[in-house]
Amino acid sequence: MSWFYDYYLGYEKDGKIYPLGPYDSHGKLHRVLSKSRSFASHLYKQFVEMSDDEASEELKKQFTYQFGEDAHPPKLEVLPLQHLPAGDYIKRGYFLIQDVEQYLAYKDAEDLFYDNLSPEVFAARLLMEKDRHSAPVGVVQSSNDDDEYEGDEYESTVPHPVTDYMYFAYPDYASEEYEAFLIREYASAFEYSECLEGAEIVVILDQG
Repeated sequence: MSWFYDYYLGYEKDGKIYPLGPYDSHGKLHRVLSKSRSFASHLYKQFVEMSDDEASEELKKQFTYQFGEDAHPPKLEVLPLQHLPAGDYIKRGYFLIQDVEQYLAYKDAEDLFYDNLSPEVFAARLLMEKDRHSAPVGVVQSSNDDDEYEGDEYESTVPHPVTDYMYFAYPDYASEEYEAFLIREYASAFEYSECLEGAEIVVILDQG
């Protein structure tokens, strides 16, 4: 069975949470982002359960559903818009050239870019490898006088020399930052709504 995380916009005013929008022509509140569990980030973990007292009647009406003769009230979670992750979803750093080549060919970052270096680490390792006469980290020149052992390799904890990396930037569409960016983009359309006077925009999570 599929599990989805559906995000809606609302606002908090005088201790109550109300739906904000967008609505369709029938007055139904629509989500601004929906992610299946297979492709969702961990953004949903930052939300906290909304109490029944916090939910306004307008909000309950949007999410309460009938099953037979029984009405089921919503079990929603909430997070202030300003508490969404604020980082950049464009990831930058030194990545394996082979990963960059594969990404450029298929435009899919899944299972790529796990092996990466910060600019600081890249620069430090570059100096180290130059000091070792361009021998990759993990390959040392033996001090043994017997030529038979010169240049012996030992098992490295660093599988790639710095020459295997290149500077690159790519959009991480599976990140919390990207999901937060999309939600903020929708929320910006309501920035000057009259109902927000003295109120705070919140994000409402319905999952199941």
